[in-house]
Amino acid sequence: MNRILTTKGWLVLLLVVSLLGLLVFIFIGFFQTQKTDEPISEENIPPVVIEEIAEEEPVSEVCFAYNHEPTETEPYEVSEKIVIKIDGDKVSGSKTGTQNGPDMTNGYEGTLEGDKISDTLELIYSYTIEGSEGKEKEIYKISGENLLKQRYSLIEEEGILVPDKESELKVLTYEKQGCEEEILPLETDPQEISEN
Repeated sequence: MNRILTTKGWLVLLLVVSLLGLLVFIFIGFFQTQKTDEPISEENIPPVVIEEIAEEEPVSEVCFAYNHEPTETEPYEVSEKIVIKIDGDKVSGSKTGTQNGPDMTNGYEGTLEGDKISDTLELIYSYTIEGSEGKEKEIYKISGENLLKQRYSLIEEEGILVPDKESELKVLTYEKQGCEEEILPLETDPQEISEN
């Protein structure tokens, strides 16, 4: 009979522990509910941060052309085309051209890389002319739909030709044009295209 009481005692003890656990669970649940049912005020609302997704504007090419007919003081015919992309404050593109005059005729082409600072483009023109390579710093101002090249005499600094701002300034106007016009590589003979 002692054994039966012992087994019954264990059952009672197990029942009491289970009831105590249930009461603790209910007690904790009650206080958790009370805590979350507090009235909402501006002080206890966490700030909600909504990130605005800015749509990036596509970077498109803009093209400009410069043409100079020969004069008595400047006997060279010059034709240049600039294609640039402006992405924020970074500028990249290309420049091709030809010059014809009494003692020379040549074509040149190269890349433009640099920065846009307000309405000014400060670019490094890395070019090839008659098989020789060179670099020149060029400065352009944006004026309406045109680019105005700030041309000074050039001096060499650390292997790059740079404008000598102490010299006389001449402004060359590059007019905006459509980029749809085909730009021929310098090696292409225009007659070859018209024959095809």
